[in-house]
Amino acid sequence: MIVNDLENKPLVSIIIPIYKVEGMLDRCVQSVVSQTYNNLEIILVDDGSPDRCPQMCDEWSKNDSRIRVVHRINGGLSAARNTGILHCSGSWIAFIDSDDWIEPDYIVTLLTLVINNDADLGICSFYDYRTPAHMVKALPSEVVSGKELFSQAVENDDWHYQVAWNKLYARHLCPSDLFAEGKLHEDVFAFHKVMFNANRVAVTNKALYHYMVNPNGIMKSRYSIRNLDRIEGMIERLEAAIGLSLYATFEPLVKATYYYHICEAASLLPLSDKRGFERLISLIHRYCAVAGNISEHLDSETNILVRRLESNPIRTLLPVIVRSLPGRIKRMFRGR
Repeated sequence: MIVNDLENKPLVSIIIPIYKVEGMLDRCVQSVVSQTYNNLEIILVDDGSPDRCPQMCDEWSKNDSRIRVVHRINGGLSAARNTGILHCSGSWIAFIDSDDWIEPDYIVTLLTLVINNDADLGICSFYDYRTPAHMVKALPSEVVSGKELFSQAVENDDWHYQVAWNKLYARHLCPSDLFAEGKLHEDVFAFHKVMFNANRVAVTNKALYHYMVNPNGIMKSRYSIRNLDRIEGMIERLEAAIGLSLYATFEPLVKATYYYHICEAASLLPLSDKRGFERLISLIHRYCAVAGNISEHLDSETNILVRRLESNPIRTLLPVIVRSLPGRIKRMFRGR
């Protein structure tokens, strides 16, 4: 298929979930309506935003017939994305976060990439505005299977492949329940589902996406028991990898779940949060049970770590918890 042939241009649905971004929304939507590829269906999902975003969305829809607005009760990012999927009709789907923006050739480049490589998922490099120099994360240009890319991302501990944005999805990769509703860190739950269903993935090193962090968004929210969702998502990812016998991913997934998620949760949960610690212990037991079933694929150090955590979770994590405490309380724990 020749993408520039107007008669054969496939419809691309762009889903933008919106919540408390009135200062950034126009930049995001303008970058979408200005795409060089024009056969677009732009779905603005107002997730019950309490600011001027609902009115701004309606104004945009009046100015561009390709824009549809869906107003809904606040349900979180996952629910907003799933709502967009329910309302879209394109054969290709892209998710753009409303505090981000895209280059003018974002869609045409990714669409050309997937069609020319007979792929059902396209991924581009991006600018990361959390870094002082707006560093470009240049992903290597390649065409691989979804399972291969999943394994690469896990083995290299690379989160840049795991986000929902910076991608163009074939419609079959996006069921209406793709994102886990009511969960934080929704991309953790969705990544393996997408990759395991993608036959071919085409990646370009061209930076086309501008990634920001909304100060009112999830990344800046206070820690709560819901942040433990990430551990649950990592356990589901490990279980899915086991189901497909992706042996090379077992060790890095077990280690990443422990060091980057369980230890982080232990260091951030306040000592007074009884429910939080109860849920953490429950997740640890589930994690240890799963890891114990694949012990023959883990090295001796990792097996020792899992057994120690299973036998006494609090004692194992106590040094992590103590390191996170203020100095005076640390000295009390140390008997000083």
